Amino acid sequence: MNMSLLCIHCGSNNFVKNGSYQGVQHYKCKLYKRYFSSKLRKFTYQDKAKAIEMYINNVGIRKIARFIQCSPALIISRPLTSIKF
Repeated sequence: MNMSLLCIHCGSNNFVKNGSYQGVQHYKCKLYKRYFSSKLRKFTYQDKAKAIEMYINNVGIRKIARFIQCSPALIISRPLTSIKF
């Protein structure tokens, strides 16, 4: 088990391997019984929360995209209000 890897849901190292797909190892948290992978996320939960807050406060799509460092098309293709945490 990779000790530098922590569960993204609870922050513990109490997890087991649960298969792999296209070279990415998947894990299952023993405490919360939730799944996660070893692949790093492009956007953190804090970035998504900030983008949603900006969207609610009527900030433009281009400015949100500049803040997150992605294209405006990505912001439009994934509506911010439907992002699940």
